[in-house]
Amino acid sequence: MDFDQFQSDALTRNLDLTNISVVIPHSFQTLEDAVKGYAGKEKQARDLLLEYHHKYRNWHFVVQETQRYAIGNLRLYRNSVLNGKVIYLLSNIFLHALRDSERFEIRSLAADHLLAYWLKLLEEMPEELAKPALGEISATGIEELFATDTSCHQGIVRRLFLELLELPEAPFEFLMRSFYPPKRIGAKLLRIWQDGPSFVELRAFLERFFRNTYDFWLSREDPCRWLDQQAEANRPAGSWLEDCMPLGHELLRKRLQALETEVVPEPDHRRAVEMLTGMTDFHDLVQLYFHLPRKIAEKADKLSQAGHISMLIQLKTLEVKGLEAIHEDVLREINFEIGRWIREESTDQLETLLDRILSVLGISLQNYPQAALQIIRTMGLEILATDYRPLIDFFLRRIIRLGFQSPMLGQVSTQWQISVNPAHLANVRIWLDIIKANPLRSRALLSALIVNLSLGGIFVRDTDLFQKDVSQLLNAPIRPVYNLVKQLAKLFPVYFSQIGAEGLLRQVSTDVDEIT
Repeated sequence: MDFDQFQSDALTRNLDLTNISVVIPHSFQTLEDAVKGYAGKEKQARDLLLEYHHKYRNWHFVVQETQRYAIGNLRLYRNSVLNGKVIYLLSNIFLHALRDSERFEIRSLAADHLLAYWLKLLEEMPEELAKPALGEISATGIEELFATDTSCHQGIVRRLFLELLELPEAPFEFLMRSFYPPKRIGAKLLRIWQDGPSFVELRAFLERFFRNTYDFWLSREDPCRWLDQQAEANRPAGSWLEDCMPLGHELLRKRLQALETEVVPEPDHRRAVEMLTGMTDFHDLVQLYFHLPRKIAEKADKLSQAGHISMLIQLKTLEVKGLEAIHEDVLREINFEIGRWIREESTDQLETLLDRILSVLGISLQNYPQAALQIIRTMGLEILATDYRPLIDFFLRRIIRLGFQSPMLGQVSTQWQISVNPAHLANVRIWLDIIKANPLRSRALLSALIVNLSLGGIFVRDTDLFQKDVSQLLNAPIRPVYNLVKQLAKLFPVYFSQIGAEGLLRQVSTDVDEIT
């Protein structure tokens, strides 16, 4: 076979579709001019601009390369006469990604990089950012903004705060959720800006920021009320209140009232920003949620159910929208605790405890299925390792009753991506992991998977590399359930004839099959 003559029709069509001319606006040439004389950095800037202005831009590449340019070349452009324009252009790319990207992770990354970049600038270039603004701050075009001066001054940051203030609600929420709180930027600006009028835009932005933050959490379930419902009936009065009170709706309403009655009427813009930087923000509330389970667990010597309540709070954390930033850490804690309980608790207590946890997970599966599925995986592997049949049967019945995440195929997006339930493949893989651990004991789960896939179908993308999962299943000790595994394998779209695979991989695989 002549590999050089091989052609992929899919690749050819894709190249024809994306092979379009890219026009870079003159104003963006500044990013190349700022690193002129450094061949590698010029190429980096050129690649960034070509991708950013491409009709089918890769937002992940653009955001990451913008951050790389912004931080990596700071020493080159910080003293340049173009530094103001460079800062504005880089910030605008982040803002564009924040506004236009459809992916959660891209928007989150853009918000983090934007705020982290401004904090870095305030550390490295405080003198430049302290220079007075040139004229009024308004939503003018780039060319008009830098018509007379391209250097850095406070007007650049003030103009950008104005653009942040005008963001729609959806992208603005990612600024609230960011790991880098905007009030830290405000605190640094208080050190270098002295005039009250300099804070007009920042003040308006922070007022919206805190108002949206408190409204966001007030629209969620009151954690104090939920905790009160979960705790034991005969606990000491107020045993949880002191720990949960900072997150309760009562205190949130007081904070919102203080914003409206004390900060908003303040005539001095600088004083108002000072007050705003001292308020509890989104990041502070997330950290309070993260530390609450530990505080409850420390009461174990006084309250018999403190450890169990602490676990339920962690499970609740996984289903609360807005706490995604701590989900990974919480999952790690939950997995550790559940594994320890299964190994150490008595069987009678363990079944009751697992039933309670799985009841909470049933609600979590509706809102945050992927997080809940990871916990189910940990529980399943630990329980199967005990080889205690009554406990295994109880667990398998409960997770089958929780239901299965079907593909739920929808429309095609503007990015030509099919709308699909992101938890579907995760559910398939996690059930397979449990089945592989002990195929004989998990026969019921294997049958349930066959039924669910037969009724609801399965959706696997080419990039999911699902063949690896099927290979691992076939290498598990499946002899006692061979017929069931054979039925299941026929449902998986992993064979060349089914997925329409073409290219060198298929050709080589076919040749190897013929030889063997």
